[in-house]
Amino acid sequence: MERGVGSDPGPRALPLRAILAEHDRALRAGRPWAHAAPIADRTISFGVGAEPGASRERRAAAVGFEVVRRATGGTGLVHLPGDLAWAIVVRREDPRIARGFVRAYDVLGQGVTRFLGDLGLAASWVEAPGGIPPYCTLNGRGYVLAVGERVVGGAAQHATAEALLHHGVVSVDLDRSVIRTVFEPTESSPLDRLAGLRQLGVTAPSLELAPALRRSLEATLGGPGPGA
Repeated sequence: MERGVGSDPGPRALPLRAILAEHDRALRAGRPWAHAAPIADRTISFGVGAEPGASRERRAAAVGFEVVRRATGGTGLVHLPGDLAWAIVVRREDPRIARGFVRAYDVLGQGVTRFLGDLGLAASWVEAPGGIPPYCTLNGRGYVLAVGERVVGGAAQHATAEALLHHGVVSVDLDRSVIRTVFEPTESSPLDRLAGLRQLGVTAPSLELAPALRRSLEATLGGPGPGA
């Protein structure tokens, strides 16, 4: 049976740079907020603490990918057109993160796991597998979004005194050749752990998937947030 969602036309796809700028604006506004949109371009993003390196940037350009920097943590990540970028902003006094937000990925990411559950995919946030230190979802640090043994996404955070941005991506498709070219994993690296929704049987267009993801994120926040 093909997995899909309803006919909500959804938002338009946007360049990742524009999506990240919107997330940063929402964090500065500091109000509860949820967002999801398809990525329009071929991009490789690097977290605030990661150095892309001139050789890595040249390899990215050689395969037609733009390099952008995130204000959140993590290392490098490949984004393909149609991948789903998502975000929530919560107030720092939110009781769900009273014990600390760094280890609250399962709580803050409930909207994403619920969205995948509605597609028939049992997902959870698990400790990231290792194997490729410069690649975000296989660097052995933090938490990743998994369906069984397959890693389909990740998330990162940026906090101010008033609010927390928790944002991430759900891979819809996958290009292991680009990861090999840019990040140069060893032959034994666990690239087979990575998957996109297409590889897991989801056929619905990203422009239909994004509104369903946003609604699930809004439910996590208790209803539509400002600017959603």
